[in-house]
Amino acid sequence: MNLSSEESTIRTKAEDVADFQDQLAASEEALRLATEHGQWDTAITAKLRQMVGRELAATVLATAKLQTKARAKLGDGLWWCTEKSLAQSTPRWVADVKARWLTSPIALDVCCGLGGDTIALAASAAVRQPPVVLRFTHRLLTHRG
Repeated sequence: MNLSSEESTIRTKAEDVADFQDQLAASEEALRLATEHGQWDTAITAKLRQMVGRELAATVLATAKLQTKARAKLGDGLWWCTEKSLAQSTPRWVADVKARWLTSPIALDVCCGLGGDTIALAASAAVRQPPVVLRFTHRLLTHRG
């Protein structure tokens, strides 16, 4: 099967995204460990590097340092974020209000960043989806970045 250059590029980009998502999912344990540890010392850094590699360990540590702020703004759970994405994210209470305002059975979060609005929309009664689809959406949004 011969792929066009455009199809090949799209496939490569999709594979890159899938690989990155797999890395984030695999490093969830590392993020939990770093968040629970609370101190940034050589021992935790070495453990994280062992778990997920040097580059991803730096991302995990940076994200772990933001968890208190993220939970205060977005709610419970682990939040993959950067300073900028967290600063630009919609606070949970605002997302909940916006979701209640919507009465359309179709809702698009075209500015989706961390997924705060999307999660609120998925939990809203305004979105008519089978519960299993909403659980899938929630899981993907909270665990796949």
